[in-house]
Amino acid sequence: MNPCPSCATVHFAQRRIHRNGSLAVAAGHLLLVPSILTLVLGSMGVVSRPAPTPDAARGTSAELAAAGIPARLVAQVAAHQPLSGTELEALTEEQQQSVFKAQMAVADGSTRESIHRFTSGRTFPFLVGLALAGGILGWFLVRKESIAQCINCGSVATPRAEAG
Repeated sequence: MNPCPSCATVHFAQRRIHRNGSLAVAAGHLLLVPSILTLVLGSMGVVSRPAPTPDAARGTSAELAAAGIPARLVAQVAAHQPLSGTELEALTEEQQQSVFKAQMAVADGSTRESIHRFTSGRTFPFLVGLALAGGILGWFLVRKESIAQCINCGSVATPRAEAG
């Protein structure tokens, strides 16, 4: 290896430094982190796409009516409205468990419907494209390169092309 141009020693260490300045690296991280989160959360939405199922509210309404729960409470559960503590206390333990299961089924059904509406529209592919573009740009801004740096004075040796 050639001697250091500043101090004439041959003590070099391999180091990895960012190719760009600190502001560009910070901007790269600001682009990279949200794009990774968008891709992860977006893939979760695609994976959890619901299969075509009957309306959750109708199915739970029939189950609650069969359990002997008053029609007013059944309508509140089907409309995804919370029940008061006094209304729940008036029910038996089995009826309360049925109400809780029905509330979870209605909430799960509405969440799956929302995810399906979001992922089936044009917004989702647009966001995925933006996330990919932001991720690639962020990765280019954050990349590092390997250099040879003098241990004594800290100057960087320029790599020479091998003649041959």
